[in-house]
Amino acid sequence: MKNILVSSASRGIGEATSRFLVQKGYFVYGVYNTNKVEAEKLIEELKNIKMFQYDFSDRRNTKLLKSLAKMLDSDAKREDVDIEPRDIEYS
Repeated sequence: MKNILVSSASRGIGEATSRFLVQKGYFVYGVYNTNKVEAEKLIEELKNIKMFQYDFSDRRNTKLLKSLAKMLDSDAKREDVDIEPRDIEYS
């Protein structure tokens, strides 16, 4: 299974991207700021997702996310991808 990190994953384009990628067979590591209820709904609905709460205005959280990314990268295979919602084209 391919892993992917999606920012702003609890709502809007990030949520839609997370849903799309799970349907395509990815395991999504989602990052959100304040929408814990929405994040928990996604966790209940989608089997292949893990959500992390980060407030990027807090420097400590930025360092924690960097550690998460390194952990994922160390476990990653060549086919793993890192993508942000703004990078996806919708037709």
